[in-house]
Amino acid sequence: MTKTNNPRVFVTNYSAHDYSDALRFGELKPITAGSLNLGNTDRLITAAIEETKDSTKDDLLLISGPPIMCALCLAVWMSRHEQCNLLIFESKEREYTVRLVTRDQIELAIKAIG
Repeated sequence: MTKTNNPRVFVTNYSAHDYSDALRFGELKPITAGSLNLGNTDRLITAAIEETKDSTKDDLLLISGPPIMCALCLAVWMSRHEQCNLLIFESKEREYTVRLVTRDQIELAIKAIG
């Protein structure tokens, strides 16, 4: 397993979008690309697992593409790491921003809300 000191940007579904602003956060690493068979969730989960196996908690997850792929990638990521640096495109600012989500944050919210 190769580790790098530079964060990488794992893209949930790489498509024809302009990802140039995301490059300032690190090298882009597609998890999936293009059109997906959304009915084959086993294959989507397998792709998320295989393509993030060398990810670290310092890498980023760029949300792009079908919501089910984004959800599955985040679920796999949170199973691997105690946190996720989500890279979200802010359309008003026309740039990507980082949103940190932690496992503790989710667990505390569940306990508080029910």
